[in-house]
Amino acid sequence: MSKFLLRVIQITPLVLLWLLLFFSMDEMVFDLTGFQGGQVTPSGQKSLSIEEKVMFEELFLFRPYWYKVVDVITGEKRYLLRKYIEFLKDAGLVIITLAAFMRNVIDRRFHKGMLVFLPLLLISAASAIMNQLTYPNKEISWNFFIAGVRWILPIIMAMMLVGNVDESYIKTFSKFVVGVFFFHFWLQIVELFFSQNLYGTGMWELANRVRGLINLPTPAGLFACLAGFFVYFHLPKSRVCSFALFASFVSALLSGAGAAIFVWVAAAIILSFNGRFLLVKLVALPAIAIPVFYNLGRITGRGNNIYDSIHIRFVSFMQTFEKVRWFEPNFGIATNAAQILVDTYARIPDSTYISFGFNLGLVGIGALILLFIAAMILGFYQHSLEPVIFAIIFIVFGFGINLTESFPNNLLISVWLGYFFYSKLALNKSFNKKLTFRLLHTV
Repeated sequence: MSKFLLRVIQITPLVLLWLLLFFSMDEMVFDLTGFQGGQVTPSGQKSLSIEEKVMFEELFLFRPYWYKVVDVITGEKRYLLRKYIEFLKDAGLVIITLAAFMRNVIDRRFHKGMLVFLPLLLISAASAIMNQLTYPNKEISWNFFIAGVRWILPIIMAMMLVGNVDESYIKTFSKFVVGVFFFHFWLQIVELFFSQNLYGTGMWELANRVRGLINLPTPAGLFACLAGFFVYFHLPKSRVCSFALFASFVSALLSGAGAAIFVWVAAAIILSFNGRFLLVKLVALPAIAIPVFYNLGRITGRGNNIYDSIHIRFVSFMQTFEKVRWFEPNFGIATNAAQILVDTYARIPDSTYISFGFNLGLVGIGALILLFIAAMILGFYQHSLEPVIFAIIFIVFGFGINLTESFPNNLLISVWLGYFFYSKLALNKSFNKKLTFRLLHTV
């Protein structure tokens, strides 16, 4: 039984990544042609002809047969189909979480790495219980609970994966991520030249922001950065390593995401000189970030729009700390799912920190920070910069994306967290003794 559950844990993430190709293909064809649901949309009136549409479907996209059937589905039926597809994504995460939990119970294992997730999960549980007990409308509070569970699920999954993701699997997973990323990058190039320019045009009248397989440009930039992260740290000797890193950088640029540019500049600085002089680099990083910030509009081709976007998120971020209390019994109120289930009563989760703040309070944000502090300590102890780069990716993109609800990025983040806190802590039996001795000696 344990081996069967392990296979479920290992195969389901790969299936979800493969299905991503099918999840996003329909939107990709819309970007290129303007055709959706068997009709030409208003934004696609000046796009490609039907003959050209067929050419791109067959030659560029290799569009699966069943999507040709989907083209005749319009209106409410098409909306329901998209809901079912979204449900499959969440169902996959639930399957992974339950399989990992059952395997841990059957094998009677509780790995030390799971402890770093406990504060966040206990705070979430307390907030969920308080919400159910105190919210005046039970139907709305139940919808908030469902939205909150969906929101915190990647964190629960990461905790359950500790002990179920080893070095061998993370290499296989990384190869699969890179394969999906290459297809994503290829579609970005096609979209760059032939899309409807939904986000305007830039240099040489080419599309300004292209999203590839991901639903929005900024999450597409995050996917590019995570793909480069997995390649650099887990496939360094692969033949495609150099090209994958180059493609990751270009893909980040094509997404037009300012966060992706920050991440790449910061990662290049941290990893330079074979990772030496880390403290000097961390001190110098803010100074280097300033000129990068003031050139983001030129680099991304978005002009002043990118600064307006950053300003809005910064204001919302500051207001979060002014409005939220230490503990918030509003579990699930600031989630994307709540926007659908109870739109009138929900808060817009403009960023990961806003979401954690309004859902759990300042203690929730603090528990999230503790998670990364633990990763940093392990990284420094193991002389590894991997958690440093991961923290940079998470922190920077966290300002503009609700990361726990951004598929497939939440899947990649959960798998890595489960791997890291197992490989760097649970397998190192001497870590606790040495760390405790050092702390006592310092005191």
